Amino acid sequence: MGLTIQDVDSCFIGCNGVVYQVNRVFTAPEYQSVYFPVLIRNNEFSVIYTTINSENSSNAEMKKSAHFKSYLNSMGSKYSFIVPSDKAIVNYIDPVSYAKKQPKLLSFELDAVDKSIVKATAYAYDMETGEVGAELPRAQQPSTEEVVNRLIDIMDNHIIIGTVQDGQTHYRNKAGGPIIINKVGDDYQMAGSFQVEKGTVVEVDSVYDMSNGGNGVTYILEDSPLMTTTKSPFGVIRETPEFQSFYNLLEGCEFIKNLVDNKSTIDQAISFFNNFHYTIYIPSNESIDELINGKKLYTWADYEAVQDNEELDMDKKDSLLAVIKMQIEDFVRYHIQDNALYLGGQSINGEYETACLDTTINRFRKLQVNYTTGGEMVITDGLNNKRYVQNSTSNKLSRQYLFNATTVEASKTIYSSSYAVIHHIDEPLYYSEEQYAVNKDNENIIRP
Repeated sequence: MGLTIQDVDSCFIGCNGVVYQVNRVFTAPEYQSVYFPVLIRNNEFSVIYTTINSENSSNAEMKKSAHFKSYLNSMGSKYSFIVPSDKAIVNYIDPVSYAKKQPKLLSFELDAVDKSIVKATAYAYDMETGEVGAELPRAQQPSTEEVVNRLIDIMDNHIIIGTVQDGQTHYRNKAGGPIIINKVGDDYQMAGSFQVEKGTVVEVDSVYDMSNGGNGVTYILEDSPLMTTTKSPFGVIRETPEFQSFYNLLEGCEFIKNLVDNKSTIDQAISFFNNFHYTIYIPSNESIDELINGKKLYTWADYEAVQDNEELDMDKKDSLLAVIKMQIEDFVRYHIQDNALYLGGQSINGEYETACLDTTINRFRKLQVNYTTGGEMVITDGLNNKRYVQNSTSNKLSRQYLFNATTVEASKTIYSSSYAVIHHIDEPLYYSEEQYAVNKDNENIIRP
């Protein structure tokens, strides 16, 4: 609102509050916020406008998106609000259908009878060619619950908390996912992680700067909404040759699941991801192989060898299996940290918790990360070793979806999701001197 002491002419104290008489007229927040361009051009942005203004909708499901109005009108923060027009939002590929036998393209529009409801028509979509097919049968058309679920996801993925800065290309949106923005002359090009995956961009049609007295900048898209990647963190690691040694450790970890709390996922899920955003650091194949060949790091082959060793008594076998499992999983967990940090993102100098728990103090072990936008990202581990992100094989984008059913094919809505950016580093990260100290008695039993 921008109220200052100088604006107050007099003050009246009542029994249940205070009334201030001011000497100037204040503009209502919605007339100076990033929402304002949607308000004045609501006939062109009717889907987004109705999603934001759903508090008076006749449909209870639609009202679930009503919180965006007060959020976008907040004057306590700065936003970059990216708005797909009605022309753009007919080209939305449904992420719930990415891994289904029949992927869908959803075309959003207002209901012909009740303009307070957004509906969507589903068409067959070919993920390989990008071709849009025929309208799907009625049984495969989305319900209002499904439509609102996607609209909320679209909104969350089109709001950046903060403003676009010169030299910065990667931004984190409200959902925790990435948006890539490049300025070419006076024009802007944007991409969600799906566009990055497909090697495309979306041109910004127009820009409304609401910064002077307002709360940010609004960007209009006329061709397509920004969309999120089909690739899971597990899938990206599996398919990248430079990550194979790490993948061989990751795939056997107990926290890799097909289902998480009876929720299905694309590929496999990292079960401790919790509707947040993360960075995964992958040491080079050579550096991991060196640890394994030097008998400093166990493998799942070692685990299986102990399981199959009939000469060991049960207590000894269980003890060895626990040692191997803990060492491998702690190694992997120490390379996964909270907060997605992008090359091309904002400058960083801070500590971040990893997924590796120090059981002696019941705290998660930390990493120090230093990065200047456009420069080198350096990770300092628990032993003060500095590891360097390899730019050419890093910044790989992923999203882990959890859907509302036990199979992807039966799923209707996004239950939750987490985003992860994956970086390639030169050497492994260490958290203690004893981390790779293999007990000599065990060594000869496990790997003679």
